[in-house]
Amino acid sequence: TGQSRQIILEHLKMAVESGIPMAVRIPVIPDYNDSVEDGHGFGTLLKEYGVQEAHLLPFHQFGAAKYRQLGRTYEYERYEAVTEEELEPFAEVLRSYIPSVRIGG
Repeated sequence: TGQSRQIILEHLKMAVESGIPMAVRIPVIPDYNDSVEDGHGFGTLLKEYGVQEAHLLPFHQFGAAKYRQLGRTYEYERYEAVTEEELEPFAEVLRSYIPSVRIGG
């Protein structure tokens, strides 16, 4: 987003400390945040903040038409939707950090 993540992390901390059950939703985007290393990074962060549940949201092409309508270039046009099977290794990495991880939201 080009902005500091500090406000997001402060809100995450408040949400976890509230005790209200919640899940962090992570859009997984090819060549952006879909590597096993990214999974370890998310896992470390989520564990540090006490997050208990995460939902991995597989990349899809639903937004491509909106970009065309706006006359904008859609940088991910060449990518296919990510399947649940493709996300399973990422999910397994996260499961080594937090108790509940599911694919889809």
